[in-house]
Amino acid sequence: MQTNTPAPSPVEERRNLTAETAVDSAVVAHILRAALAWAVAYVAAMMTTMVLEWGGFWRDLWLGICIATFIFSFVSVILAIGAFSVGDKGRQQAD
Repeated sequence: MQTNTPAPSPVEERRNLTAETAVDSAVVAHILRAALAWAVAYVAAMMTTMVLEWGGFWRDLWLGICIATFIFSFVSVILAIGAFSVGDKGRQQAD
C-alpha cells in the first residue's frame, strides 16, 4: 500500500537547501585552509632544507613552521571529512 506524502512547502525546501549549502561551504572552507597550509608547509620545508644555509635558530624556526602547518592541514582535512559525513547523513535522513 502506497501512501501519498504531501510535497514539502517552499519554506521547507529552502531550509533544506540552506542546510546543504552550509555544509558544502564548511567542507570547501576546510579544504581551502588545508591547501593553504600545505603550500606554507612546502615553502617552509624548502626554506629549512635548501634556501637557508644558516644554522641554528632560523633553520629550527622554519622546521617548526613546516611541522605546525602540516599538522594544521592534516587536522583541517579530517574536519572536512567529518563535516562532509555529517552533511551526507543529513541528506540520507531527508530522503
